Amino acid sequence: VQKTGRVVPSDTKPELPGQETLTRRERLELYVLALLVQENPVVKLQNLTAVVRVDEFLYPAVQKVLERLVSWCAAHASYEPKEFANALAKELLPVFDEAFLWDISDILLDASRFDREWKKTLLELRKLTVREKMNRLVSTMQDENASATDISSLEETLKALTLERAAIEKER
Repeated sequence: VQKTGRVVPSDTKPELPGQETLTRRERLELYVLALLVQENPVVKLQNLTAVVRVDEFLYPAVQKVLERLVSWCAAHASYEPKEFANALAKELLPVFDEAFLWDISDILLDASRFDREWKKTLLELRKLTVREKMNRLVSTMQDENASATDISSLEETLKALTLERAAIEKER
């Protein structure tokens, strides 16, 4: 994290061989995973799932690692990164390794700083999630095949999402 207050650095790290450039959303999701796997995920997973459901993650590899992490924490009393990594499927190891090796040592040294960063990152992820839902709704509403009933229902959902987005902006 840069000192400018941005949640995710704008400059991307070297990509894995054969990997395409990650979107801002994917980098943010990977950063959430980094914060989780380098800290105690047992407690933080509850915070995460209260803000964004695991199935709302768009980066498939991060979503799968998170699903396995949720299962792991439910089945194990403690979290040991090496044991968790050994239990992961081989194709998920590069994403886990990238998250685990993300340099957040300066944040980990100060518990209050970590908590602030965690909350700020979750808020940003929630904001992106709501914005993307709103964009999908608007696209659906503009579809020529949408009936008046569908559009009315979609408008109500859009109104609720707009209120949620305003509440998120107030939290900042």
